Amino acid sequence: MAVLPLFMASCKKTPIQLWLTCPMLNSIFRQLIFLKYFNYKNEMKYYLLLLLPILAILAPGCKKDKTETGNPIQVGKFYAGGYIFYIDASGQHGMVMAPAETERALPWGCYGTLVDIGGNIVNGLGWGEYCTRRMVYKCSEVNAAGRYCYDLESGGYQDWCLPNINEWLLAYKELGTNTAINVKPNIHYWVSAEADANRGTYCISSNVSGAVFEIKTAFNLVRAVRSF
Repeated sequence: MAVLPLFMASCKKTPIQLWLTCPMLNSIFRQLIFLKYFNYKNEMKYYLLLLLPILAILAPGCKKDKTETGNPIQVGKFYAGGYIFYIDASGQHGMVMAPAETERALPWGCYGTLVDIGGNIVNGLGWGEYCTRRMVYKCSEVNAAGRYCYDLESGGYQDWCLPNINEWLLAYKELGTNTAINVKPNIHYWVSAEADANRGTYCISSNVSGAVFEIKTAFNLVRAVRSF
């Protein structure tokens, strides 16, 4: 664990910025949280022993996003592969929604399987990636919402995810009237949450107050998000 301070110093970012913007650290922390949540102690030791020394070596190159000039970071602007719907307190990092051409109609997937994504903590901003990884880990189904977002390559980025409830609600609140993003009105969009083994969760565009459950085999629209 001693390599973490070195890694953070070389990145020259706050812990929150590291969480959102360093792909290796982001992925490792989320994997460790997942393993701890399910009490996989031996696997945790493997990740710590194998990957943390690598972080110390690669720390100077810790950047998640390409340098983009002439494109201010503002809500509604196209940046880092998508349209910005959230900016953190630093003004330099946040989240984007993928462009309209990436939208697909897919089932939630994993019918009959309880993915057991987690409690309220996973509905915070930035947790959609963990939820999506959990969906992919628990379900090998290819034609599914979580897998599609996980495999998506768009705008030069490969770290897209299916948004959780709060990410989707905020994205629609900030971008719903943006014609460029082209979110369909009054349509069901899957999010990375579930009611039980047979029902996934969707949000209705034009409704920013909550989510609804539907059988996982139903086809609803899917739009990915990512952190920058």
